[in-house]
Amino acid sequence: MCYTYYTMSDENSAPHNSEECPSASPEIQAIQPINPQETQQHSASELQDVKKELDDYQRSTLRLTWIIVGINLLTCIFIGLQWYAMQSGSTDTHTLAQAAHTQATKMGNMSDAADKIRQASQDMVAQERRIADNAQKSLAASNRQSQKVLNANITASRLDQRAWLSVEQMATDEEIAENDLLKVHIVIRNTGKTPAQNVVFGWTIHFKLANGTETQVSGNGGAGIVLGPGAQYIEHLRGSEKITKADIANINDPAASFYITIKITYLDVLDKTKQRETDFCGAYSIPDKPLFTTCKAGGYNMN
Repeated sequence: MCYTYYTMSDENSAPHNSEECPSASPEIQAIQPINPQETQQHSASELQDVKKELDDYQRSTLRLTWIIVGINLLTCIFIGLQWYAMQSGSTDTHTLAQAAHTQATKMGNMSDAADKIRQASQDMVAQERRIADNAQKSLAASNRQSQKVLNANITASRLDQRAWLSVEQMATDEEIAENDLLKVHIVIRNTGKTPAQNVVFGWTIHFKLANGTETQVSGNGGAGIVLGPGAQYIEHLRGSEKITKADIANINDPAASFYITIKITYLDVLDKTKQRETDFCGAYSIPDKPLFTTCKAGGYNMN
């Protein structure tokens, strides 16, 4: 190997070249200066050679790489657009959510209002039902009261217009004497304003002595006659046996009693479903003879 040394004595002096080479070393050539133009041409030539050396696989790989880069770029663009859309959509979604909340609130208020209206309607129906029930009850009560008044008026009218049979008089034809038959006439009158139909009456003569023994004689009359308003009917009762001195003594004895009971039955033309009755009891009174007065025990009954 050889070594070359350059020495400078001063600025203007030329360099001094000295070489040291061992005797056994090979000779080394001097370095030539590089031309830039030739260097560029050489690099281009070498690049062309490298390109020529690329096979089909490497070209395909390169193209695939560019495609992947493009896809990634498009993906980034799509992601950016999607993010922008999501940001815009989130604002719209929030607005829609607020609108939905407002609408739900309004619907809730409408539902509450509908419930209140329904409850008010039910209350009104219940109130109307109560009013109708009260009105029906009042009407029923009024009808019952009116019916009672009408029935009372009808009853009063019937009582005023119906037939009334009463015993107007009961008396002996003459003073009771020994060896005579007992003769008693009875006057029955219709004091009502309508006829009495199917008039039938029965009578019983009672002799109650002072010692407590009692004798009865019964009979009937009328035989289904019709007695108009204000009309009268006279029935004559006659004993079958003559009166003895003992009978007169018993009749005149204050401790004994002599009375006649009468039962009259008839139909009222205003109500033929019910049979009317009149009960009368007449007692013979010595001071008032020949009349019979109303018995205190039997009384006078008309229905």
